[in-house]
Amino acid sequence: MMHPCAVPQRIRHVVAIVALLAAFGAGAGCTVDAEQPIEPPRHDLGEPWQAEPFAINETVLANADRACRDLEPPPGVRLAVVDARGDSTVYLVYAGPTAQAECLVSIKPTGQAETMGGGASIGGLPPVPGPGEVSVVSSGSVGGGVGQDVTSTVLGRAGDGVDRVEVTLGNDRAITASVGPTGWFAAWWPSDEAYLNVAGFDALGNLTGTTK
Repeated sequence: MMHPCAVPQRIRHVVAIVALLAAFGAGAGCTVDAEQPIEPPRHDLGEPWQAEPFAINETVLANADRACRDLEPPPGVRLAVVDARGDSTVYLVYAGPTAQAECLVSIKPTGQAETMGGGASIGGLPPVPGPGEVSVVSSGSVGGGVGQDVTSTVLGRAGDGVDRVEVTLGNDRAITASVGPTGWFAAWWPSDEAYLNVAGFDALGNLTGTTK
């Protein structure tokens, strides 16, 4: 069942987070005009990797979440942002008042979810960025062994007024990060290319802040 709330294009990729939280009793209710159709998913997780993230269905997200929780994230963290952009890979970030965790998951054609790597930070988080500002909390890569591809990630937080976050890679290619309801953002890409900077933009497309 898809989430019953219609959402704008710029935040459609976080619908699945809200739906999953609702399933655990943490989501808020909403109402929808009976004549307004619910837009079906436009993408499949098996598509090639792409610079723009997209929503995934609740079943895939639930499987990925279960796999990540097998890594025993710190107590008190909750799902904060999901980054899906193809290549059968999902990047999940969890956050709480004093801890944060991240998890990369590979989704098999059967729907089985297998963790590719993860990590956590306990004992305090950087301050919440000011209005229009963005900050990076963590970045890194997994894989690279014999027969293994490399997957790189970056995650951080955006302040009030940031509507979109872009990550510029070392080859000057910009990719759009997924931004969660509480301002956490995340992005992954299938290479060991380092990122150059992260930029925040408001709803009108104006640059609000950058960080490295």
